[in-house]
Amino acid sequence: MMSDLERKANKLKPLIKIQSSKLEQEHKALSLITVLKQELSQKLADQQQVYMKSLDINNEARSTCQTGQLASYEIGVESAKHKWFKIYEKLVQAQKLEKEQMAKLAEEQKKLKALENLKNKITDDINMMKNRREQKSQDELASRRFQRG
Repeated sequence: MMSDLERKANKLKPLIKIQSSKLEQEHKALSLITVLKQELSQKLADQQQVYMKSLDINNEARSTCQTGQLASYEIGVESAKHKWFKIYEKLVQAQKLEKEQMAKLAEEQKKLKALENLKNKITDDINMMKNRREQKSQDELASRRFQRG
C-alpha cells in the first residue's frame, strides 16, 4: 500500500526530470550565446586592425600629398569604421542576451532546487513515518513478550 507521501514523491520525479531538461536547454542556449560573443569579440578585434590600417594609409596619403587617391582612402576609412561599429553593436546585443540568458538559467536552477528540496523533505517524512511504524511494531512485540513473561 502506497502512502499519500509516497504518491507525492512519485509525482515529483517526472517534474524534476522536466525541470532538469529545461535547465539543460537554458544552459545550451547560454553556451551558444557565449560562443557568439567570443566570435564577435574576435571579429571586432580584426575589424579594429582593418580600421587602424586604413587610417594609417589615409594619413600617409595626406602626408605625402597624394590627393588624387585621398577621397577613396577616406571612403575606406569610413567603411572600416562603419563595419567596426556594426560589429560592436552586435557584441553589445550579444552581451545583453548573455545577461538575460544567465538570469533565465538562474531562475530554472532555483525552480529545480525547490523541486529537489520538496522531494527531499517528502522522502525524509516518508523515512520518519516508516521508522515510527517500525518502532511501534517493535514496542508492541516487546510489550507482548514482557506480558507473557
